[in-house]
Amino acid sequence: MNTNTFTCKLATAARDLDSVYKIRHECYLRNGSIDARPDARFSDTVDDLPNHFSFLGCDRGAPLATVRVSVVRPDLGWNQAPSCKVFGDHPAFRRMQAGSFSEASRLCFGEQARRDVLFRLIAHLAAVAEVHGVRWLVSAVPDGAVGSRAGGSATPCRTVRADARGVAVRDG
Repeated sequence: MNTNTFTCKLATAARDLDSVYKIRHECYLRNGSIDARPDARFSDTVDDLPNHFSFLGCDRGAPLATVRVSVVRPDLGWNQAPSCKVFGDHPAFRRMQAGSFSEASRLCFGEQARRDVLFRLIAHLAAVAEVHGVRWLVSAVPDGAVGSRAGGSATPCRTVRADARGVAVRDG
């Protein structure tokens, strides 16, 4: 893949969202996380909430990968993110949730995941965090979830906080 032909955009049009849900279905089906669906699309109720944004990565216009970015900002009434179900009872997570954070989830690729595409998609997590003025970036993927289903594990999440002094990584 020529990285100069890769584009990534916020999926708001019905056609783009359809591509996002199709990539997710292919990815989760390939990993054995879901059963085949008649419409070959996978979405969940979180996608309908106003604080979740799906991005679509394409190469030469062909859909290639997707990631969903969630923003939690209690001051805006944005209180839900997938990590809340997985880590909601962890004291460090509860402290972070009382403030604000941005989280990446539903990261899915076509048949071949590529590091350059991964970094371009995840860069949108930081961009959304900046736009919405959140304090934390969250990756809430339980141990062993890469390549398999991310279940409801109580594995502590890793949080990354960026401030004027640089970036500090803290395990919850």
